[in-house]
Amino acid sequence: MDTSQLFRDIITDKTSGSGELLRKLKAEIESYLESDNPNTDKLVDDLQKATLELKDFAVIIHFVYHFMKKAQSDSSISSLRAFLDEYDKKWDVSGLVYRFHRDVDIEGKTVLVHSNSSTVRSVLGNFDLPGKCRIIQTFSSPAGEGINQGTFLAEKGFDVTMIHENNAWNFAGSIDYFLFGADRVESDRFMNKAGTAHLCLVARYHGLPVYIVADPRKKVEPSYYDFLKVKIPRQVEDTDATALIKEIPEEIEVRNQDFEWIPLELVTGVYS
Repeated sequence: MDTSQLFRDIITDKTSGSGELLRKLKAEIESYLESDNPNTDKLVDDLQKATLELKDFAVIIHFVYHFMKKAQSDSSISSLRAFLDEYDKKWDVSGLVYRFHRDVDIEGKTVLVHSNSSTVRSVLGNFDLPGKCRIIQTFSSPAGEGINQGTFLAEKGFDVTMIHENNAWNFAGSIDYFLFGADRVESDRFMNKAGTAHLCLVARYHGLPVYIVADPRKKVEPSYYDFLKVKIPRQVEDTDATALIKEIPEEIEVRNQDFEWIPLELVTGVYS
């Protein structure tokens, strides 16, 4: 199997959260290792290239760092397969889910969620009484990945209302909590899907609590980036402008940014 195409779908995926992207990445690696005559050197090389495109996702940086470390010490197929099994067993968010539900009572409440976060899904998906919690799910433009998360929560039994994130102000009077995931968490700020800062400011104005639930791997050491020869993304970069406008007039500059940094001072509590 040629690995040059192995990670293309993951790199171009604009609707999955970072946790889901990691799941897909691991699945692709596992499938390749089980194929005929896998070349681990080629796999490592292509994974390094994919990481350059996925550097905004701290959880992927965490995984690739440890995978590369393992490949550096023992690149045998059996060793890499064993690593994948051990990694999945070691890292889960069950403790985070427990702490959130211990501290935050969402029964009978309305919770606004944004974008499509596997950690948010885990937290809400493990709520015992989904029928007694109302969800306001944002569309999450321009890709509309909120539809995927909203559908998931509706299938779990939640009462889900879909809105555009720009209309959150109109619904603030009926919201009890704002709940977001995160793609990276630092000491004074976190990175998440664009639109999160606006929602945090709406919550601040109305005196409503904002909670962040983030896989602990979202707090990545700078040394991980150094080892992978990946520049730490301090600023948000522009992405595909045609996601906003399919045919861009020559006289107009279009800038599209999928993520933004939000100060943690706008957040009530972080579960990570």
